[in-house]
Amino acid sequence: MGFDDARRYLRQTVGRSLELVCITGGEPCLYFGLVADVVGEARAIGVPGIWLFTNAYWAVNRTAASRKLARLKEAGMTRLCLSADGFHQPFVPVARLRHAVAAARDLGLEIVLDVRFLGPPQEDNWTNQVTRRVLEELGDLGDAEIWQGQPLYIGRAADTLLPQVAQRSGLPKGSCPGPWAGGAWGNPAGVDVDLYGEVTLCPGISIGNAKGRSLSGILDEYDPQRHPTIRELVAGGPKRLARIAQRIGYTPRSGYASECHLCYDVRRFLRPRCSSELAPLTCYEEAVSPSGFPLMSRS
Repeated sequence: MGFDDARRYLRQTVGRSLELVCITGGEPCLYFGLVADVVGEARAIGVPGIWLFTNAYWAVNRTAASRKLARLKEAGMTRLCLSADGFHQPFVPVARLRHAVAAARDLGLEIVLDVRFLGPPQEDNWTNQVTRRVLEELGDLGDAEIWQGQPLYIGRAADTLLPQVAQRSGLPKGSCPGPWAGGAWGNPAGVDVDLYGEVTLCPGISIGNAKGRSLSGILDEYDPQRHPTIRELVAGGPKRLARIAQRIGYTPRSGYASECHLCYDVRRFLRPRCSSELAPLTCYEEAVSPSGFPLMSRS
């Protein structure tokens, strides 16, 4: 994402009681100057919380870590979120995480360690072995928060990690856990804006594109009942979305890792068969299925 886009999106949130901005990647610090500029812009409009997610590859020693983080703190950053687990440490030495943690503590930054296990933490698979070893090597992290969770079984994770985790047979019957940032579909806690301008509430579920429309306008006009995918998730969760897809040929898998995996798999099936099942309802023609879900239409 270029700085001009980031600045425009931020300025369009002025007056919306924005609580925090979180800069993520990939690895955002590959573009360190851009990160510092975006942090400064977020502070300039009065955002109280400014977070950065990074793998700390840049913390080659304590001096380098302190120099980088001091610049970001001066620009306005308040929290450093470090990715640390079996997915990252084959590429980033644990020592660099220690450098980043120590430098952040010296500067008075909030510190979070974001850790992903593959299945239950005690399960003995390759990534969990590395993750447990990383946490042991890091030792006492003081008042740093540690967030533990699972990968979302979507995208590459759905294709590469599923053979290594237990899957439930049949369609998961649980409800949709809701938007990725928390809250409910009717009142989401946050949105993600990617480099293409897509404004998403969950990975792959866009409510508009901020390159063509005002981000503020997209947020003001959001209505879960006007978005075909979200409407069905609200009404009956991923299993309802799957039942709709079965009417046009979706064949359920023998098992799924989670409700999110089912939702992703169904949406991947639907995408080429609908003009864009992830976009607002206004993108569709009037041809709809009995459930109200647009099928085979073209915008």
